[in-house]
Order: sequence, then C-alpha cells, then structure tokens
Amino acid sequence: MNALATVLARFDRLGLAHLPTPLEPMKRLSAHLGGPRLWVKREDCTGVGFGGNKLRKLDYVLREAVDSDADTLVSGGVVQSNSQRQVAAVAGSSAWPVISRSITAGWRRRRPNTRIPVTRCSTACSARPCTTVEAIRLAAQTLVLDPVSSGKGLAVPIAQIKTGRWTADQDVVFIHTGGAPALFAYRHLFT
Repeated sequence: MNALATVLARFDRLGLAHLPTPLEPMKRLSAHLGGPRLWVKREDCTGVGFGGNKLRKLDYVLREAVDSDADTLVSGGVVQSNSQRQVAAVAGSSAWPVISRSITAGWRRRRPNTRIPVTRCSTACSARPCTTVEAIRLAAQTLVLDPVSSGKGLAVPIAQIKTGRWTADQDVVFIHTGGAPALFAYRHLFT
C-alpha cells in the first residue's frame, strides 16, 4: 500500500474528496452468514454529490484543469450517472460553468424519482446464490446499495461465502463504490 501512496503522491489533488474513507466491520452480516469477517471500505463517504469512487478521479482531473486555467467543465454520461452527478455537484460548488449531456440512446427510459424508496428489509438470503436485490436487502440495516453497481458488488462475495470460498477466520473487504441515487430508478424492486 505504501508503494501506491508514493506513486499517487506525485500527482496533485484538488482536495474534493473526504479522505481517507472509513473501513468498517459488517458484524451483523458476518454473523448472519457464519463468517468470514466482512468489512466495508466506505467509498460512498467521499463527500460531494452523494460520494462515490468517481470523486477520486475528479480530484486529480480537476486539479489539472485548474492548473491549466480551464474555465468550463464539459462532461457526458448515461442517465443517472454517478460521475455526472459528481461533476455537477463540484461545478455547483465552484465558479465553473458546466456543459453536461446525458446519453439516452439505446437505454430504456426510466421516470426519475426523487423519493427515497421504502424497503422491507429481509434478513434471509436463500440457499441459492444471492441476487443483487437480496444483497441490497441484507445490507440495508447499515448500508445503502444500488442495484447497478454496489449491490451487484456485494452479491458476489455473499454467493461465494455460501459456497465456502472463505473460512470464518478470514477477512473479506467489500468496496462500496457509491451510487445510492440509482435506487430512485429502481424503486419498483423494493415496494
């Protein structure tokens, strides 16, 4: 880890992200699954625009933009993009105008929703491999996961734990990359 920190230290950051992000135990989920010791690296706690790992990149890219006297941010991405949301949040808290374009061709249109979905949390994941929705419900007591990225990310180690991939005395770290606002487009999965 020190080697990575040394390499990254060569590049300047703008200082947008709240770093370092916490590493927290997932004691209840670990106990429910019978081990291993599960941990979550909370990249969703980086700050701006609901947080997420995309802010780490923006921290470096926008430092370069400031150093080169850029006066406008130009960004593009898919509808409900975590990256787009963070670019807009950064621009909104600065003097930069932003030109942002959502790409919708080929995507099923979803009606945006500003309500936070109310979920009925289940504490039982069946014997079959854990689905994304089951992973989201299992983690709902302590984490907000989305079905596009972080929910899928947690479903994989849960399924692997059920097949005996790790023993109870091992540590497994799940990296929560953010993306909770994507839940608004998938509220039908949790009602």
